[in-house]
Amino acid sequence: MPFVTSTLVKNTGERLPDGACRFPVDIELAPGMLQDNEVFVRVRRAVDPVLCEEVLEQGIALKPLPKAAQSTSDNIVQETLTIVSQGHNGSELSATASTNQEASGYIRYTDGRNPYMKPLVDNLAFWDGLTASEVYASISGEWSDTRSCPYPDTHWTVSRGTDYSFFWEEDDIDFDYIWASCDTLELDVNVKHMTEAENALLDIDCSDGAAITYNPITFSLDRSGSRGINSDGVVESGPFERCREYLVRYEVFE
Repeated sequence: MPFVTSTLVKNTGERLPDGACRFPVDIELAPGMLQDNEVFVRVRRAVDPVLCEEVLEQGIALKPLPKAAQSTSDNIVQETLTIVSQGHNGSELSATASTNQEASGYIRYTDGRNPYMKPLVDNLAFWDGLTASEVYASISGEWSDTRSCPYPDTHWTVSRGTDYSFFWEEDDIDFDYIWASCDTLELDVNVKHMTEAENALLDIDCSDGAAITYNPITFSLDRSGSRGINSDGVVESGPFERCREYLVRYEVFE
């Protein structure tokens, strides 16, 4: 990871009754914090699945990121929201100055170091040998500089997607929620990626259902340019040994 500057931090999660670990996500970026060729990154360096603690390296990194850390989401859904000049009887408005802000980011799990996966990488052209699970979102907004609520000229575009590998599947709990005000846009992405019950080819039995559940991940952007990714927890559940001990999580935001 091409960090410009970074620190190691301990992220303490919560152990759930079924033995799963729920790790909080909290990234807040202030306006002007990043240059055009920079992104904010958190990378898992170690994890204790019993105490539900992990060590993260976090900081500012240069683009392009290594392949393992790059987004692969291609199941993208895009929506445009507009609040326009309430109370103006639909009349045309004169051109006004505007404030434009944008943000994009993703949370990505890879399994590239798993010794059961590595021999297959060169033989499966449709799989990169790394991706296990990912959620992605991109948000852009345009606010009028000369009108105040409740009469904004406000336009938002949001894109979100999820990705998972040949050995993982998507459970049917998708739920996206978009909330917008005169100054803020928030997008919640909620999805669960889980392993197939058993894979005889790899002699891996994950019949108890190893899974990664995002519930939900909130991507936010406001008029000032502040932006964030927040969640009360990404839940990692199911057998640890031979199923998810080699998972690495990347959180990338700009």
